Amino acid sequence: MSRAPTLAALLSALLCANAHAVFNCELNGESVSRSNGNTTAGKSGLMRCTDDTGNVRRLDQTLRDGRFVGPVVMVLADGERREYSVNERGNRDGVARTFDSKGTLRREENLEDGTAVGLQKKFAEAGHLEELHFALGRRTVLSIVYLADGTLSELRCAPVTLVPQDRELCGHGGRASEVTLYRASGQPSGSVSFLKGQMQRQTVLDREGRLVRTEELKDGRRIKRVFYPSGQPRSEANFIERDPNSSEGREGTSREWA
Repeated sequence: MSRAPTLAALLSALLCANAHAVFNCELNGESVSRSNGNTTAGKSGLMRCTDDTGNVRRLDQTLRDGRFVGPVVMVLADGERREYSVNERGNRDGVARTFDSKGTLRREENLEDGTAVGLQKKFAEAGHLEELHFALGRRTVLSIVYLADGTLSELRCAPVTLVPQDRELCGHGGRASEVTLYRASGQPSGSVSFLKGQMQRQTVLDREGRLVRTEELKDGRRIKRVFYPSGQPRSEANFIERDPNSSEGREGTSREWA
């Protein structure tokens, strides 16, 4: 998982779109300049900046002893509002939120030194939850993606329950789940079953509803099958299910049909 850009990098990218943009900043009632460290050296407080000609409408940035550390509020020209904090390394740290021009929360992230950790949420323009992800050790271990009608389009589970939403979907309640996935409202893309976060079965359908691929865990073996549009088998892989972190190689058989 890549690191989030530093505040300096973000501002640089925004300003490149308008080389003539000029920030008018004020700190504790005094005029200061973001590009002239002598004007902010050793000072603390909330620096307020405006830029009516560029891409940033308003920037509120916290200074501590002359360093940009702490809460930041940035309002772009289109009304989008970003709220977050930066640490002494200049990376975003803590909870970061993005609101659209109507004031609707569109994204909520948890960050640690610029890296996503824990719960990450994305909301639709109408305000409902659209995506839920959980990051652990620089990897996304849980993903739940919703359509506007509340049905699921994507599901990826972790070995343990991480949020209330994954308990039944990922089979952490004591029995295997049975979930239908959709590519659009009323258009199924397949189905999936999890038990304690481990995939038990999966089917994948094409846009015409034809079976494309199946996967199942049976008697300790992971069996994957791929089919031609005619429904005839194209390939099959049958391997012993091992711990993903195991150093042992794959063991099983694989075959294909013309």
